Amino acid sequence: VGIAALLLRFLQRQPPGLAEWGLILAGVALPTLLFSVWFARSEPWSAALVDSSQAWWLLVVNQKGPKLADEVTFLGWDYAGRNFWWELACALSAVLIIGAIWAAGWFVNRPWRPILKWALALAAGFLACSVDLGGGFEVGPCLPGLIIIALIIVAADLLRELRRSGRAGPGALMALSLVLLAAAMLTRMALRSRLNHFGFIQAALAGMVAAAVMLSKVPRWTGRGLWGRWVSTIGIMALLAAGCYSVAAESAGIHAEQTQPVGSGADRFYALGPEVDETGQVVNWCAEHMHSVSPQSTLLVLPEGVMINYLSRLRRPMPEFMTNDDKSGEEKYIKQLAEVRPDYTIVIWGDQRDGGLGRFGDPGQDGAQITQWIKQNYAIEDTHRGHSKWAFILHKKAGP
Repeated sequence: VGIAALLLRFLQRQPPGLAEWGLILAGVALPTLLFSVWFARSEPWSAALVDSSQAWWLLVVNQKGPKLADEVTFLGWDYAGRNFWWELACALSAVLIIGAIWAAGWFVNRPWRPILKWALALAAGFLACSVDLGGGFEVGPCLPGLIIIALIIVAADLLRELRRSGRAGPGALMALSLVLLAAAMLTRMALRSRLNHFGFIQAALAGMVAAAVMLSKVPRWTGRGLWGRWVSTIGIMALLAAGCYSVAAESAGIHAEQTQPVGSGADRFYALGPEVDETGQVVNWCAEHMHSVSPQSTLLVLPEGVMINYLSRLRRPMPEFMTNDDKSGEEKYIKQLAEVRPDYTIVIWGDQRDGGLGRFGDPGQDGAQITQWIKQNYAIEDTHRGHSKWAFILHKKAGP
């Protein structure tokens, strides 16, 4: 957004002043600095700066490890070709629906015989209703295409103003800023745009901008006739209402499946029921069991599960195991385990959260050497056996 503002200054032959340069640089730096200050309350400044710069640090500096793989998946680059064509198909479907709504209003505004123009308008309406965008969270993939179209429309309006009067009005500048900001928010999931998970934050502005452009532009393009504008306005509003309803209905369906209580008192929240996902049930069982141990005990959950540490208020003495292609990674982790020797270890065995990953600790899978070392140095205290996930609570054996 700042770069666009500078370009506009040069287009209008108005060199930006030092204050404007300073404000743009402050906008770049302040979020990172503020989060660094916040993180520095509990960790060194060097670590705080890294933690607050993860959006670019993994791509520019630390291009190894599972965290970068997560970023690649977030971006959609893991299946770039397939994701691109899917987003393109969704955008074309959205354009077809919006185009049919515009056509209905345009037909109504034509100076034709009433029966002909209303028949064509109804046909366009039926076409708009027949195209399937998927509904619910599935409407997310159409947003990148719609934002690109919105950017072209807004930029064209801005250039028209510049040619006519030599300067851009506040309305055109605000529209361009919002569209650019919406596009920037989508870049982290450029080829995998979605409304679920973190997408509901990153796609929110794009959804707002797309709705604003549709409502402000499509009715105006139907012509001067009031009836046509009303037809297209009602059509766009019905489309947006249907989209909002489908997202709300899918969210309500997921919420209805969150029947498993986890934690107690102020900590309590609800996870998916065990018939959908056993993770919440396992976490709650482990946390309840660990409430009975000494508060000074240390607990390590493998392969991950810091929520259990939080709910049981037991300190984690070392980081979770991060899988990587370096086979020596497990040996280094075992050496650290031998030095720290947590009082308790919980091993979660079962389906991993990301598809395609083998069960942690199985022969030939990540964690096989670690679980073997734990079997030799820890004794099983209790076991929770579910359908897809098991949990083993182990305490360290006496001796060195």
